[in-house]
Amino acid sequence: MINGSPSEKHKQFKKFVLLGIAAVPMVIALCFLPAKAFASSRTLTSQADFNSGYYNSTEGESSQGNVQLTPDGTWTAHAWKTPDLTLSDTSPVTSDGNYVYVIPSGDKEFMRYLPSENRWQRLADAPHYAYSGASINYPRTGDYIYAIFGGYQKSFARYSISQNTWTSLPDAPDLMQSGASVVSDGTNVYVVRGTATTDFWKYSPSTNTWSTNVAGPPASIYTGSASVYYNNKIYLLHGNNTNTLYSYDIVGNTWTTLTNAPVTFYDSRNITLRNGFIYVVQAYSTTGFYKYDITHDSWSALAATPQITRYVGAVYNQVDDTIYVFRGNGTYDFWKYNATANTYAGDADLPNTPGNGADLIHYNGKIYFRRGNGSGSLYAYDETAGT
Repeated sequence: MINGSPSEKHKQFKKFVLLGIAAVPMVIALCFLPAKAFASSRTLTSQADFNSGYYNSTEGESSQGNVQLTPDGTWTAHAWKTPDLTLSDTSPVTSDGNYVYVIPSGDKEFMRYLPSENRWQRLADAPHYAYSGASINYPRTGDYIYAIFGGYQKSFARYSISQNTWTSLPDAPDLMQSGASVVSDGTNVYVVRGTATTDFWKYSPSTNTWSTNVAGPPASIYTGSASVYYNNKIYLLHGNNTNTLYSYDIVGNTWTTLTNAPVTFYDSRNITLRNGFIYVVQAYSTTGFYKYDITHDSWSALAATPQITRYVGAVYNQVDDTIYVFRGNGTYDFWKYNATANTYAGDADLPNTPGNGADLIHYNGKIYFRRGNGSGSLYAYDETAGT
C-alpha cells in the first residue's frame, strides 16, 4: 500500500515503476550468464599410477602411495634392483640406446630401466611367455623391438616403443629353444634357431615373410650361443661348452670361424656391442668377463664381475655409456660397468657374509669389517684404493 497525499502517492508510484523498468535488463542479463565451469580431476594414489609417468626432482619409491622430493645427497650403489621378478634362464634383454628392456624368464612382464630415475617402468605385457631360447633385439634405429620366446614355440612379435603395443608377426619356420637368438641389421631380422641345429632364417619386414634360403652356421648351435650385429656382419658364439666364435657376412651369405675365446661358453646369455668390441659374460657360475676386438680378431679379459653369474648376460646402453651386467640365476642384482675405466660403479661388496656379532668401524681412511657368524675373520677396506 502507498500512503500519503495523492501527489505523494503519484511520486512513489512513479519511482516504483522506474525501479522496475531498470531491473528488467539486469534480470535478463542474469538469465544468460554462463554457468560455473569446473575442471575435471583425477586422483593418483598408488605407486603404479606414479610409475606410469615420469618424475621431476621427485620419487615415489621410498613411501608407497606418496610422492616426495628426491634427497639432496646421493648413495653410490654397487648393485641395483631389477624388475619385480627375478632374472634367470632365459631373461632376454636389449637396449634402444636410451633404456634397457627385459622380459623376466618364465613370464611375459615387459619392463624398461630408466637410468635418469634409477627405476624400472612396466610396459605392455609381451604376447607370450619367455622361456629358454627367448631373445629380444632393437635394430639400432626405428620404433620396433623384435622378439622370439623360446620354450619350443614358433612365436614371433615386435614391440612399438612409441605406442607401447605388441604386434604378433608370422610364426618362425620351426620351434625354437635353447641357443636361439634374434638380431637385425636394421633392414632384415635374422634368427638363429639353436635347439642343437644349424637352422638360420631371415625375416623381411617389407614383405612380412620368412626365408630359409640363407646359409646356416658351420656347426649345430645350442645352449651358450648368442649373436650381435656389426658392420654388415653377424657375430655368433657357438656355445655348447665350446670357445668358438663365428661371423656371418650378410652380403656374401658366408660364415667364417674367428679366433677362439679364452674360455668356453655354456649358459644362455645376451652379448653386447660397444665401439667395435663385443662384451661377453662367461656366466656358468663364474666371474669371468671378456671382450672381443672385432678389428684385430682378438680376445682380452676384463675386470671380474662382483659376484658369480648365470644366464642373462650384459647389454650396452648408449645414453649413459654403461654396460649393464646381470647377475641372473634367480636374483635381482645387476651392475653398471664402465668400459673405459674397466670398473663397476660403487664400492666392492663385503668379502664374506656377515652374521651375529658382525660390525663395521671407520678409522684413518679404512673401514674395518668383523664378520661375526662364529668366525674370527677381520677385513679392512681401503677407501682410496677401493680394495
